[in-house]
Amino acid sequence: MNKGLLFSGPFFSFAYMKVAVTKFLPGIMWVFVIFILLIMPGSDIPANEWFEILFFDKWIHTGLFAILVFLWALPLNTQVNRNVFLTVIIILSVLYGVAMEYVQKHIAPTRSFDITDMIADTAGALTGAVVTTIFYKRDKK
Repeated sequence: MNKGLLFSGPFFSFAYMKVAVTKFLPGIMWVFVIFILLIMPGSDIPANEWFEILFFDKWIHTGLFAILVFLWALPLNTQVNRNVFLTVIIILSVLYGVAMEYVQKHIAPTRSFDITDMIADTAGALTGAVVTTIFYKRDKK
């Protein structure tokens, strides 16, 4: 693979290896899956008292964003500065979760803004980073 310079500045610079865009297709598709699931009308989501007791909605958010980080980070596991890339992926995933809450508030019918969903999205992004790191270390052996 060819090495190139991704960013160079007065404080830091780091190199990267080119990664085929096709390796990011699962992550790209997952972004759309999350979008569709989070803008579905609330009436389309089954209501169950147990779901509310177990905070099922928060677990779904956590899982969606853990998978998002994992799918985006997986192609970068061989990169020179994978921790930098993983940090960027986490930040972008959290920002996507925040943006989706605003989409739910202003665009999606019968959906609302919920800060606890953003907390669950953040927890999911961090969980995805941990799983990715464990996967990388196991795969490296």
